[in-house]
Amino acid sequence: MRKRFREINLLNKGIIMAKIGYSFNGGRQAVKPRHRRGGGGRFLIIFIILLLICGGIYYMFLRNENDSSIQENNSVAIDLPQTEEKVDISELRVGNSGKQELKPTATIKLSPPVKNIELPAENSKTATAVAALCAKSISALSNMEYTEARQLALKALQQPGVTEYSVSWIKAAEALSQANSAIINSDIPLPGKKVRYKVVAGDALQKIANKFNTTVEFIQRGNRMKKNNYIVWEGQGLKIYHGNWHIKISKKNYLLSLYDGDELFRIYHIGIGKQDRTPESAFTIVSKKKNPTWYKSKSEIFPFGTKENVLGTRWLALKVTDKKFQHFTGYGIHGTWDNDSIGKAMSNGCIRMKNAEVEELFAIVPYRTEVVIGK
Repeated sequence: MRKRFREINLLNKGIIMAKIGYSFNGGRQAVKPRHRRGGGGRFLIIFIILLLICGGIYYMFLRNENDSSIQENNSVAIDLPQTEEKVDISELRVGNSGKQELKPTATIKLSPPVKNIELPAENSKTATAVAALCAKSISALSNMEYTEARQLALKALQQPGVTEYSVSWIKAAEALSQANSAIINSDIPLPGKKVRYKVVAGDALQKIANKFNTTVEFIQRGNRMKKNNYIVWEGQGLKIYHGNWHIKISKKNYLLSLYDGDELFRIYHIGIGKQDRTPESAFTIVSKKKNPTWYKSKSEIFPFGTKENVLGTRWLALKVTDKKFQHFTGYGIHGTWDNDSIGKAMSNGCIRMKNAEVEELFAIVPYRTEVVIGK
């Protein structure tokens, strides 16, 4: 009996040891192989991370290609319409001071023509004639014979067969722009265009500007006056360019053309809205602002000089004149710090110009100047 009990006891111990051995061995075997222990999940996570990284790189590349790092918001004129900076000239009436010794104003260098534009065809005879006249005009410019350069450029534009925006037309327009820029930024006389005005008692620059539908700054530029000099005296002679200004914009050619009546005066290379956001209609200039603040939205306001402000040094607000298109609001002509955007469609709809060039245009055109934007 005792022997039988010992056998049973040994048997039970063997079973227990067997179970213990099974649990140790089974524990190792029960764990999934390394390649099945969550490895697939880790590979899936890594794949998703790589996919997101590649997508981010692609997005950044695409954005750089199709968008500018700085863009204006068309809410500028909607939220807070801006007006031209006014100078208190109530006390700046006719004085007794004499003429001042002033340095001539530097001319504006034109932007290079935009490439990859389909230009109208022209015959070789026309091209040869225009090229010869433009060469003479450029020679006159280099000799500071600006009036002669202007006449030669106008003659080139009037050659038979010259069509608007053709190669010859642009070449002649560039020469004309250089000549006119030199003339208006100096006291150089221009028969038939610059009126000689004699200051009378009670006159002020703003009053004279209103009389001739021009701007104070344009009078200052044309008479070599300093920007901060608003004093005139009785008997003083001023040369005032009395122009009949209107602006024509060609989106296809990235050109802003300034006309004096029916005569082309100057062209400027511009940038326009991406995705055809620049509307085609007739507008008028309703406000002007130097060193503008950018009202991106009612809660986002960027003062002039901050890196977020994209409006450059000048802002000219446009108001549509056709009642059918009253929904075209918030558009304007302004400067830009991003010169690479000139000749490209990168804005949110506004017309961009280089700062130096928009400053000149700002000085020339008064309020209510007509602006027509076309294809």
